Amino acid sequence: MTHLVYLDSNVLIDITEGRLDGLRSYVLESAKTAEVGFPFSAAQISEITEYPLTHRCRERLEFVGKMSNNLYFVHSVHDYGFKTRSPYDVWETINEALPEFDEKSFLSELVPFDLMKGAREELGLDPRELNNLSGRAAVEIIDKALSDSVPESASGPRSIRELLEYTKLINRQTFAKQWEAIGTSEAHMTIGSDLHAIFSLLEAFGYWPDTEKIYRKGSRFPDSQHVFNSAHCHCLVTRDKGMKNRAEAVFSILGIDINVLHTEHYISGLGLS
Repeated sequence: MTHLVYLDSNVLIDITEGRLDGLRSYVLESAKTAEVGFPFSAAQISEITEYPLTHRCRERLEFVGKMSNNLYFVHSVHDYGFKTRSPYDVWETINEALPEFDEKSFLSELVPFDLMKGAREELGLDPRELNNLSGRAAVEIIDKALSDSVPESASGPRSIRELLEYTKLINRQTFAKQWEAIGTSEAHMTIGSDLHAIFSLLEAFGYWPDTEKIYRKGSRFPDSQHVFNSAHCHCLVTRDKGMKNRAEAVFSILGIDINVLHTEHYISGLGLS
């Protein structure tokens, strides 16, 4: 069976910008065998390119095509799983409808940073303390803080799991008719919803959160998508320490057996310089 490795966008950019030549050579050589595979996703293509395409972006798409042998992981309204597709085709699909729409900027404004930070402080959650804990231990602290914040006589979510169930109920009530109208199902549209929600909630409550500058860029949304995509592989490689730790926590909580490695550790494990 082919060992599938999902490279975060920052790793792809480092490779194509000439900062990881040893890894680049390894990836391209591996693409000639059936032992190791490097599939790509729409989230990667969106982050490593821009509209309209520049020469640099074309070079990145060329590399992704060679790296992946056009093995594409898709989770769209109607498709789910590995397909054979060119990175250029995926780029065109991403940009053909709304090339001027900045999804990250739009989503980053949904929950203001100050509001989220204030909620952490009100619950008594300190990132400096949580970051020293494993994912499971951090969740226990967060759950206790949530439970303590709700009076015994009152109703309300008292844990991350209860927050997830509440979110599912709201989504079902809000989007059920839309899902039916476009010919898909709740089961399909909510694939990975637990993973996405836990990844986001861990940050919201202060487990390896982004800085205010990064938060306002909306980077947590594609990060969550990368983690979801990598859950269909055997290994996730990233140089983002916060994403790495939250990904490990999410996989641990959900019982998903994925190896999560920082770029440096992945390279050293391969014996590359």
